[in-house]
Amino acid sequence: MSVSIVNALRGPFRLEGFVGVQEQIVKGVMRGRDILAVLPPGGGMSLCYELPAYLLPGTCLVVGRLCWRTRERLARAGNRGIRAGVLDDLRGSDEKQRVERALRSGTCDLVYVEPERFGDPGFLNLLQNSHLCFIAVKAAHRISTWGHDFQSGYRSLSHVREALPDTPLAAFTGPATGRVRRDVIDRLGLHSPVTASPSLNRKQRHYAVVPKQNLGAQVLTLLAERHNQPGLVYRATRQRVEDTAAYLVRHGIPALPCHAGLDADMLCRNRDLFEAGEVDVMVATTGMDPGTARPDIRYVLHGELPPSLEAYYRDTAHAGLDGRRADCVLFYSDRDVSRARHAISRTRGEHHWRVAHTKFEQVVAYCTRRECRRRRLLEYFGERFRVRHCKACDVCRGDIGHSPRSTAVLSGHIPATGPGACQSKRTDGKGASARSSTPRVLAMQTP
Repeated sequence: MSVSIVNALRGPFRLEGFVGVQEQIVKGVMRGRDILAVLPPGGGMSLCYELPAYLLPGTCLVVGRLCWRTRERLARAGNRGIRAGVLDDLRGSDEKQRVERALRSGTCDLVYVEPERFGDPGFLNLLQNSHLCFIAVKAAHRISTWGHDFQSGYRSLSHVREALPDTPLAAFTGPATGRVRRDVIDRLGLHSPVTASPSLNRKQRHYAVVPKQNLGAQVLTLLAERHNQPGLVYRATRQRVEDTAAYLVRHGIPALPCHAGLDADMLCRNRDLFEAGEVDVMVATTGMDPGTARPDIRYVLHGELPPSLEAYYRDTAHAGLDGRRADCVLFYSDRDVSRARHAISRTRGEHHWRVAHTKFEQVVAYCTRRECRRRRLLEYFGERFRVRHCKACDVCRGDIGHSPRSTAVLSGHIPATGPGACQSKRTDGKGASARSSTPRVLAMQTP
């Protein structure tokens, strides 16, 4: 490791060393290589672009959603001696011009922008006349229509390589399948990228699926067993988040909501109280990043099924970062499955519907099949798990009797009716009416 990297780590960043694949990523960026980094939450992504930006001449352009945490990131960068700015439409013209001048001269270390800006020829012209050291793309999996979180705005990034052929790109994704990783490489035009992908297996996380009966009472029971221990509760909608937080408070458990409907000041306040240990329960919408860095989260509960295994892993990745046991409990009901399938059937576009349907059925299979839940999660992301029994999920512990009983589990079955259709019949190629193929029902033990 070079002296400059060591000095920067121990100086402004106040760290003794790298964690996981951070060193591999930083060294690749410093050498001017393209990067594909697959990092779960808590994987230390920000260090992987902040440290090179601090050391390299020129500006690092950080592409991603500007959210309620942007103000915090700017303050943190300033405390480390990193010159940082933001280009968005909310800034005044004077501030915008200041950041643009800094981009051209390379006197700003970090500049945060949203992906849609790359669809503006004027912005691309600005970048072509700027001193960039590299571009870091956060949540790069959103550029792939095969991913669980595709966002059309990220498609504007397909112009980057053509406009800036000599500027290194570092693409950071959450846990992603092989298909999504290949799609990210193709769409961003990464040249022989350094691929950094740590193991997703965290032995301290214990997985279980529980039949949902009286969710409020079930959550209270679980929290009573973990008195004064910090944790996260995920719900499907903002209203359910608010209702659940209020319900817990009424029953003597301090809890705060976290969802995109709250303003930035309220989100920061709630996050700060949770971080400080003033409140031990945060209730968030599924997929919402609670912005927590607490390593001692002892449980992550899901009141409804997430839309994909990617979303589920991302939410549960906050659990047990201190290496101690943490429980990941998913509440399951056939009624929730039916509702989700109905919502998915209304997805616009054949491709988007098929992706959403396939990913949700993977979640249903995870909940209802009698096989190691850890193995199913890891193998979904292409990671082999050679241990027969993980001894840290309800299946391997022999608690399968408490798992859900499903009467409508699909096994690789994708209806032929297409999006927007809920028919029980279809028409075959000859125009005759035919029953759609019957899904195989998996026999499960009765709770």
